[in-house]
Amino acid sequence: MPEWVPFRKTIVYISGIVEMAIALLLINKPTRAKAGVWTALFLILVFPVNIYMAFTSGQYQLPAYALWLRLPLQIVFIWWVLKATKPSSLKNHTTYI
Repeated sequence: MPEWVPFRKTIVYISGIVEMAIALLLINKPTRAKAGVWTALFLILVFPVNIYMAFTSGQYQLPAYALWLRLPLQIVFIWWVLKATKPSSLKNHTTYI
């Protein structure tokens, strides 16, 4: 996350809590479709941070190629979560949760 962003540590903690809440909503069948939309929105919101990390890859203990590869993969993940949680696709699958 860029240094100029205020309350960086707080934002990181809040984003972690949001991730866990969305995960719980994805588990629950009645809230799965809405959680899919929230997951896609969350992935869109964190995308600028991923771009920043790719451009400043020397600051992280990850290979630069991994940070760059994550960018197009995130677009695939957004498509995937929307497809997997679309109400019509949920009716065709049985779950054991």
